[in-house]
Amino acid sequence: MIGFLRRLFGGSSQPTPSPYSQRHDMPVHDSVSGNEDIITGWRFSATMQRRTSLAVLKQHGRTVSRTPGGPPTITEEMWEGIWLPDLGEHFLDSVGMASEIGHIPFDGGDYLAFLIAYRLITEGNESIQEKEAALRALAKGTGPGGTPYRTFHTAKDLVEDALPRTIHLLPASKPVRDALLDAGFNTLAKMDKASDTELLDIKGLGPKSLIAIRAFLATTKADKSALRYLAEAYQAPTA
Repeated sequence: MIGFLRRLFGGSSQPTPSPYSQRHDMPVHDSVSGNEDIITGWRFSATMQRRTSLAVLKQHGRTVSRTPGGPPTITEEMWEGIWLPDLGEHFLDSVGMASEIGHIPFDGGDYLAFLIAYRLITEGNESIQEKEAALRALAKGTGPGGTPYRTFHTAKDLVEDALPRTIHLLPASKPVRDALLDAGFNTLAKMDKASDTELLDIKGLGPKSLIAIRAFLATTKADKSALRYLAEAYQAPTA
């Protein structure tokens, strides 16, 4: 094993640039040359985060043969994932990979199952209310390997992250938005109906903030009666 690793990662102090260095989804350095008998293809590794799209997550672990043109492009941005030299499942599982919850098996384990279920909800066509109910139910679920999903993220975190309150769309500081919620202004419609005097009574909300808020309310296309909205990071990618 030591000899293998030296062949793969050792050698020159100035690594040879990868022939695919212009691609955002390939290793920067050439790890194939000299290791052709070991590396016969590529294996895709998706970034294990909630913001990673369903389409990318479903490609995790995909393998393709080594060809002059390289593997197909799956991602649009560097952070979404990368193609790695295919060293075999057993080697990769022994190494594992990083995720937003810490170290996990390279195959993604129960966290990948959770992420796919999470993105199926957030990218679906259901209403915001239905998405919220589904996310709360998901947090009570268990992965195929037996891991309770609540050990990854709480229901509150899932809902607040993916479905922020519409009040957070306002051009105001977080303390002001929180104070508005505490005062019962939980929709943009209620903000619209409130008098200037009522709003100026909110701690931290001054005349300049009020002007900005009124301007926003007059031009926004958001549903003013809604309590929550789907955060952009969790929407289905547009074609």
